[in-house]
Amino acid sequence: MTGSIAVALALLAVVVLTGLAWLAYRRQSSRTIALQSSERHYRQLFERSLAGVYRCTLDGRFLEVNEACFRIFGYASRDEYLSHNASDSWLEPAERDAFVARLTSLKSIANAECSYRRNDGARVWVLESVALLEGEAGAPAIIEGTLIDITKRKHAEEEMHVAKEAAERANQAKSEFLANMSHEIRTPMNGIVGMTELLLLTDLRKEQREYADIVLKSADSLLTIINDILDFSKVETGTLQFETIDFVLRTAIEEAADLLADRAQSKGVEMACLIQHDIPVVVRGDPGRLRQVLTNLLGNAIKFTESGEVVLRAKRTDESNEAVTVRFEITDTGVGISADDQRRLFHAFSQADGSTTRRFGGTGLGLAISKRLIELMGGEIGVTSEPGKGSAFWFTVKLGKIPANQIVVPPAREHLRGLHVLAVDDNQTNLQLVRAQTRSWGMVCDVTTQGSEALQMIDDVRGTQPYDIALLDMQMPGMDGLQLAEAIKRNPANAHMKLVVMTSMAQRGHAARSEQIGIAGYLNKPIRQADLYDCLRTVMGPASPASPAAPHAAQPPPRIVTAHTLKEAKDLQRPRVLLAEDNQTNQMTATRMLEMLGCQVDLAVNGIEAVEACGRVDYALVVMDNQMPEMDGLTATRQIRTIELARGTPPVPIVALTADAMVGDREKCMAAGMSDYMSKPFKVVQLREMLEQFGIRPSSPGPAPKPAVDAVSVPHEATIDLSMFDSLRDGEAGSGANAFVAKLIDLYLVESTTRIAALKDAVDVRDAPALSRASHSLKGASSAMGASRLAAICDSLETIARSGATLDGAPALVTELEQEFIRVCNALQVERSVAV
Repeated sequence: MTGSIAVALALLAVVVLTGLAWLAYRRQSSRTIALQSSERHYRQLFERSLAGVYRCTLDGRFLEVNEACFRIFGYASRDEYLSHNASDSWLEPAERDAFVARLTSLKSIANAECSYRRNDGARVWVLESVALLEGEAGAPAIIEGTLIDITKRKHAEEEMHVAKEAAERANQAKSEFLANMSHEIRTPMNGIVGMTELLLLTDLRKEQREYADIVLKSADSLLTIINDILDFSKVETGTLQFETIDFVLRTAIEEAADLLADRAQSKGVEMACLIQHDIPVVVRGDPGRLRQVLTNLLGNAIKFTESGEVVLRAKRTDESNEAVTVRFEITDTGVGISADDQRRLFHAFSQADGSTTRRFGGTGLGLAISKRLIELMGGEIGVTSEPGKGSAFWFTVKLGKIPANQIVVPPAREHLRGLHVLAVDDNQTNLQLVRAQTRSWGMVCDVTTQGSEALQMIDDVRGTQPYDIALLDMQMPGMDGLQLAEAIKRNPANAHMKLVVMTSMAQRGHAARSEQIGIAGYLNKPIRQADLYDCLRTVMGPASPASPAAPHAAQPPPRIVTAHTLKEAKDLQRPRVLLAEDNQTNQMTATRMLEMLGCQVDLAVNGIEAVEACGRVDYALVVMDNQMPEMDGLTATRQIRTIELARGTPPVPIVALTADAMVGDREKCMAAGMSDYMSKPFKVVQLREMLEQFGIRPSSPGPAPKPAVDAVSVPHEATIDLSMFDSLRDGEAGSGANAFVAKLIDLYLVESTTRIAALKDAVDVRDAPALSRASHSLKGASSAMGASRLAAICDSLETIARSGATLDGAPALVTELEQEFIRVCNALQVERSVAV
C-alpha cells in the first residue's frame, strides 16, 4: 500500500514538473515573439524615418545608419557610407574634437545646428540631437544621434539676410537722398521766403501784395509736403527720433494754433484754442513733435471745413508725481467722415475718398505720421465723426512734470543798432538776404562763403571793431557750421562773440550738441525775419550788463535760443488770466479777446474749477461768469476770498460777467467780494479798459522793425482812430493779431450796414423808438472801431429820437451819416488790407 502511494506521488510530481516546464517554454516563446516583433517595428521606424539616424563609436566609426542618413550626406548606399569615418564629414577637425568633448561632458546635445561636408563636397546643414551611451561590462561607449536636413532653410535665411542688408542699404540711400534733397530744397526756399518777406515790407500796389502773399503761402505749403515725405521715410526706416527737453506746454499748443489762424480766417472759419486751467505750465518731452501732430490735425480740420468753427481743446486726464497725461481734441463743423472711411484714415497715402486729393490736396501721409508719433510718445489717437456733422480728432500724450520756475526768461537787448555781425554761408542768396535784414536793423554786416576765410576775418578785425555775433550756416563744404563754431570757440579771444547756427537740414540732437559747443542760438531755415530779429536781441542780451550785486542763488544756465524758446519767453511774460465760463461760444469769444489783448487764458467751466484754479495759480485777473452750473460765480468768489483770507494772500481782482444788467446786480457782485462788473455783450475796448484798470498791460517786446521803406500814405486818420487797432495788436506781433483785426472789421461792416438800413426805415415811418435803438447800437459799435465822427452823428440821431415823435432834422442827419459811413468803410478797408 505504501509502495502504491509512493508511485502515485512520483507520477504526480512528474506531471507537475512537466506542466511547469511547458508553461516556462510557452512564456519564453511569447517573449521571443514579442521581441522579434518589436525589433521588426523598430527596424521599420529606423529605415522609414525621414530623419537620419546613426550609431557610431567615439572615434567616428559607424555601426549603423538608416537610409535617410546616408542620403542626407549624398551617398548612394549604406555600405558606401559605412566605409567612411564620421570625421571625414566635418569641415574642420577642430570642430569635431570640440563637439565630442562637449558631448562627453554633457552626455547629450539637443537640436544643435551643425554644418558638414557632403560626399560631393557641397555643404549641408543639419539639426542634430545626440546622446552618449555607455557600454556594458567595459564595452566602449557609442554615440546615437538623429539628423534633420535644414540646408534649404539655411539657404533661405542667408538669402533673406542678403536681401535685408540690400534693403537696409537701399533705405539708407533713400534716407540720405531725402535728407540731401531736403537741404537742397530748403536752401533756395529760405531765399524765397526771406526775400518775399522783405518784398512785402516795401511799397507795393494791392495786386502786387496779393501776388507776394500767394508766393509766401505756396512756399509754406511746399515745406509742409517736404516735411511729410521726410518724416514718413523716417517712419519706414525706423530712424524717427525724439527730443526730451523742458518746454512751456501752452506755448507749443498756441504756436500750432497761431500758425493756422490766417488760413482759418481767410475761409471765414472761426478758430479757438481753449486750454483748461489744470494744464501744467512746464513739461518735459518733444515740443516739436507735439506741434507737428497739432498742426496736422488743425490743418485738416480747417481744410475740410467750409464754414463754422474749428476748436482746439486741451485738458489734463491723469497725473502723478512724475508725469501728466494731456488729452487734445480738435473739433470742426466740416464735411464729416463715414464709418468705413474712418477705418483707413490713419494708413499711409490714404484719404477719405479718391476725390479728396484732387479737391483739397495733401500727401495722405499726415495722419499716418501723426499716429506713429503719438504711439511713440506713449499715447493714443482716434476720431469720431458723422458725414455732414463734422469731426472730432483726439489724442493723448504722457509728459514729464517740471517745476514752473525751471524755464529762465532771458532779458532781451532793446535794439541791434551798431552791432558788428559776420554771416557765413556758401549760398549767395542767403548772404544777400541776411545782409539786407541785418542792415535794416542798423547792424554792420560782413559776409563770406568759407569757414577758413571767416576765421581770418575774425582775426583781422579783433583789434579794431571785433564781431559781436556770427551767423553760421550749418551745411557748408570743407568746414560745416558746427566745426566752424568749435574753431571759433577754441580761441579764448573770441569768448565774447555770440554764435547763431542756421540750418536747412535740422536733426534732433543738433541743438543739444550746439549748446555743448557754446552756440547761443539755433534756427531752422527758412527763417522768418521776426524770429531772426528776436533771436539776435535775446542772444545779445541787455546792452548794459547789470552791476555787481550781493551774492545770490545761482541761476540755471540759459538755454540755447530757438524759435520755440523765443515764443516761450514772450508767453511767460504775458499776464495770466482765468476765465470762468460755461457757454462754449462765450468761451471762444472772451478767450480770443483776452489773448489778442496780450493775456494767457486758462479756462474753468464752473465755479468749482475756478476755486480750484485760484488755489493753485496766482492769476493777474479772474473773469467770472455769474451763472454757471454746479457753483455760480458769486458763490465761487466768496470761497476764493475766504481762502485768500486764511492764507493771508492779497485778493486777486475778480470781474463779474452777467447778461442780466438789472438794477442791483452790481451791488450783489460787490457784496460777494468781486472787484468790478461787466455786462454782456462786451466789446474789446471795454475789456481792454478793464484790464488797464487793474494794471494789466501786454508785455511783448513787439515785432521786428521794418526795413526803411517809403510809407504808404493813408489819409484816413481823421475818419477813424488808428490807435484802437494798434492797441489790439499790442502783445502779439504777427498773423494772429492781424487776423483778429480783419475779422473785427468784417463783422462791423456787415452789422453796420444792417443797422443803417434799420435806421433809415425808422426815419421813413417816423418810428422814434426804433430809431433810438438803431442809432444807439451803431453808436456803440462805431465808437469801438474808433469812428468817433460817425458815433457823434448817431448820438445826435438818438437825442432827436428821445426828444419827441416828429423826428425833425433826422433825414438830414441820416444823409450826413451815410456819407460819413462811406468814408469809414474806405478807411477800414485800407486798414484791413494792411492787416491781411
